[in-house]
Amino acid sequence: MSGSYLEKRNNFEFFGEPNRANPEKLELNNPELVINYGIGWEKGPLGIRLDSTWWDRQLYRVVEFESQRDTVDPLAPAVWSHSISARYELNDSTTILAGIDNLADEKPFRTEYSIPVSAVGRSMFVRASMRF
Repeated sequence: MSGSYLEKRNNFEFFGEPNRANPEKLELNNPELVINYGIGWEKGPLGIRLDSTWWDRQLYRVVEFESQRDTVDPLAPAVWSHSISARYELNDSTTILAGIDNLADEKPFRTEYSIPVSAVGRSMFVRASMRF
């Protein structure tokens, strides 16, 4: 399990005013809290894994931190995203991995194509890898 807490984040992007800060906390892709956890199980050549991420509420793209009080419903909802995968080692050199991303079929925020989850929605994958 891991996570991050964003206490403060300022960008200094004003060329003529180098000491003027633009606060970024809570703006898109800068939520106050993010939690990641994963759990896995292995027995012989078989492995199964579940990964989850929780993103705290954050402002929609068009809303700046400084003006959020003037905006009706400026915060996107908190979001969970889950994925599950299974791995099987066929032999010493070949491994097959298959899984599902975005199990709950969460949708991106209404102002985004792929934040915090892919626009594809729930997706499945299969991968084979070989070592020589």
